[in-house]
Amino acid sequence: NLIMRIAVMQPYFAPYLGYFRLVSEVDIFVYFDNAQMTKRSWITRNKFIPCPKNNLITLEQARNSVVLSIPITKISQSKLISEQDHALSDQFVDKTKRRLISWYPKSSKAYKVFIDHFFEPFHETSSLLCALERQIKLLSDFMNIKSPKYLRASEIISRHYGEQAMTIDAQEYIIKICKELGAQEYINLPGGRDIYKQSVFNANQIKLSFLDFSQDIGQAPMMSALHYAAIDNNLCKVLMNDFWSLSHG
Repeated sequence: NLIMRIAVMQPYFAPYLGYFRLVSEVDIFVYFDNAQMTKRSWITRNKFIPCPKNNLITLEQARNSVVLSIPITKISQSKLISEQDHALSDQFVDKTKRRLISWYPKSSKAYKVFIDHFFEPFHETSSLLCALERQIKLLSDFMNIKSPKYLRASEIISRHYGEQAMTIDAQEYIIKICKELGAQEYINLPGGRDIYKQSVFNANQIKLSFLDFSQDIGQAPMMSALHYAAIDNNLCKVLMNDFWSLSHG
């Protein structure tokens, strides 16, 4: 029997390659859109190295990376990701496109064309969630990564107890989503080890797996995936497979 695998993650701006390795591993990728919006999260920013000399980056080079942030409207304490609007002006988009091309002078013509399309979602909608969803799909396609079915957590099951305002904690909510979708395996990135417990998933008959670093983290490709796509989009899948491996428990 085929095992249905899912992942649940917040949407990020041009996320790192580990995120896309996770996308490629699952049958359904769920955007955790009803999580609280927080300031200075990776939802709205990522790291780049202008004019890179090689594909992999030392820790010293990583410390000198440039953080590219996209502007959003004011965050209130109770605002969810799904309720957040971006604040990208035409001027900001044009300036950012120029930066992303000038930072990678040896990039291909295909990359330059891609950058032009990469920001179209922000012209099409004011919703941060909608724009990021479309951007992730565009970048995934550019890197030739298999796309799963994409869903939003809020469309699958509520994160509240009945009519009460009490929010279900992340682990319990993930398990509810797995059961609602009929998933037998839940896969998460390394940071999830601090949140999700094998014993709890076992008790609910769901396999818990993680994508761990399979090589030295000091050389791991931790910049935005867009950084590596600019160098060589065919390189992205190689790095994804070389630096992350699936482990259970």
